[in-house]
Amino acid sequence: SSSSSSSFLCSSYSTSIHRSVLTGPLVERLASLQPQPQLIADLTFGAGGHTDALLQAIPSLRVIAVDQDRGAFRRAQHILDKYNAPQPRDLSDLSSSSASSSEEMVRRGSG
Repeated sequence: SSSSSSSFLCSSYSTSIHRSVLTGPLVERLASLQPQPQLIADLTFGAGGHTDALLQAIPSLRVIAVDQDRGAFRRAQHILDKYNAPQPRDLSDLSSSSASSSEEMVRRGSG
């Protein structure tokens, strides 16, 4: 059974800890679905706790992770490295509003 929360330092300069909430119930529910999900969109990637837990539970899963915070992926680089994910792309030029920015990473499953 998965733990109910994952913890990651928010940045290398911070002493605060980000705790992903409801990770266990989310992972247990999605992992129990038949057929198992093949693609998930994590639209609030943040510190990457949910994405990391989902990829551990469902190895063939593909995740599209998006976050408005340009630093989120930099702070969660260890997760990108762990799954050999491509570097995030800045998608802010796709938005009609210059105030909106997004980045994405895709992890391809083995299946």
